[in-house]
Amino acid sequence: MKKSIAMFLLGATLAFGLALSASIIANAAVKVTKKDMIRVKGSAVKNVRSDFGTWYGSITVTDISTPQAYTRLNQHRQIVMQYFKNAGFQESDVRWDSIDREINFRRNDKGVATDAVLSYTLTQSFQISSSKVDLLDALSRNATSLLRQGIYLRSSTPNFIVTNLDSYKMELLQEATKNGYERAKILAGNTGGKVGSLLSASQGIFQVLAPGGSDIS
Repeated sequence: MKKSIAMFLLGATLAFGLALSASIIANAAVKVTKKDMIRVKGSAVKNVRSDFGTWYGSITVTDISTPQAYTRLNQHRQIVMQYFKNAGFQESDVRWDSIDREINFRRNDKGVATDAVLSYTLTQSFQISSSKVDLLDALSRNATSLLRQGIYLRSSTPNFIVTNLDSYKMELLQEATKNGYERAKILAGNTGGKVGSLLSASQGIFQVLAPGGSDIS
């Protein structure tokens, strides 16, 4: 999910009794299942901000020997860590994975790899997890500045989530129920009826949407 605002949707299906008889209402999100009951769907929407994010990336070096490659990788890692600290993060926010090594072989005139070693490539991946979502977003956007220092850094788009979803569910359910009741009053009134007591209710789908998007997470 993108950083910043996410949109929560919650639906509720409600069945109300009718004080007066009602007829079938067409072209509306309503269903009259019995002579004295009307069924409507209520919905609620709330915009909230992500409160936790994770960013994945890696740094890579290539040199003629493993020791030389490791020395350069260590130097680059220190520069990258300082960049993270300057951006507002602590060492405890960063997790470094083990180093991967790849042997690069020379190729002949036909492009076929030979047994002769050309160089060694070392790659180390990292992960930053933090509640500082704005800083993390800015960090990921500005990381290309490390290229000017000769550091080959690859990264993905940060993942942002909302960790306290449950705290919104009751509020949304109340709003969806109220919305359904208001719809029922309008639709019943149009037919000369009057909404009575709530007979049954069921919770619908709880959706989390990225701002301006339709993908559900």
